[in-house]
Amino acid sequence: MIDKKLEKISQSASGSPSKKKGGGGSLQVIDAVNQIACTGSPVLLPLTTTCQQNVFCQSQLCAVITDCAPFVNIPSFGPCAFTPMGSSPSGGPCVPKPIGTWTPGASTATYDRIAALRQADRLPCAQGGVISVANPGQTILDVE
Repeated sequence: MIDKKLEKISQSASGSPSKKKGGGGSLQVIDAVNQIACTGSPVLLPLTTTCQQNVFCQSQLCAVITDCAPFVNIPSFGPCAFTPMGSSPSGGPCVPKPIGTWTPGASTATYDRIAALRQADRLPCAQGGVISVANPGQTILDVE
């Protein structure tokens, strides 16, 4: 159940983007009950959703591509394979350093005019890893 409808983005005849409600199709939304992973660590942890406070899916906030702040949205994944630490085979501590926002983001749905985060989106880290959504925490959602 969505407490607020998703905004659907479409192209107008002039080619410029226009927003409208509805449109059909489906979207795998990422909500507050999720797990993210980094290629530098075997640990799965939750992404904290903070960048929008208005769209809920089954009573959980839905994530957007700007939910990418280190230690606010993106937690430390523990040992990092890309951060050397002496003779430790597991690497030094993870210090998330996201580069930009999650990409590419949903092209068909936004929350408060920010692209929705999808399971296929990726977030590169300056340490050398890539952060991804391992478990979206939500089932397929129909966008009407």
